[in-house]
Amino acid sequence: MSRWDIQPESALTVIGNTAKIGSKLKGQADSYVNHVQSAAMNVGTLAGPCDPVAPGPAGDAGSAGAGLGLVGQALVAYANRAMADLEFMATRTKNTLEGAQDAIVAYDNGDLEMAERLEKAAIEGRDPEALLRGKK
Repeated sequence: MSRWDIQPESALTVIGNTAKIGSKLKGQADSYVNHVQSAAMNVGTLAGPCDPVAPGPAGDAGSAGAGLGLVGQALVAYANRAMADLEFMATRTKNTLEGAQDAIVAYDNGDLEMAERLEKAAIEGRDPEALLRGKK
């Protein structure tokens, strides 16, 4: 028969530490978005003398705000795809940690229930070992 050797307190500490690190993902993702936006806005465009100049974010002519060049557009497309991956990773991490925590609590509660059943069986004079093997 296999046995589990889980120490709930230690496991919950690991889950808590992982959650603490995972909570920093939001700030890092926001920083990533800001940097990509800045890069896309400042990478420049290829414009000829007859091409209109798009107004920038504050409406000032001559900046590359709304008129992103090919590299800026590529950066934005890449960032949009990466953000979807980052959001998925954050959701997956959160769900995994919650599932692990629920499993540890269930394991701990199951231990208490099993101990309670065995104690009751011993008081009633039944064989606790037989109870563990599934016999009444």
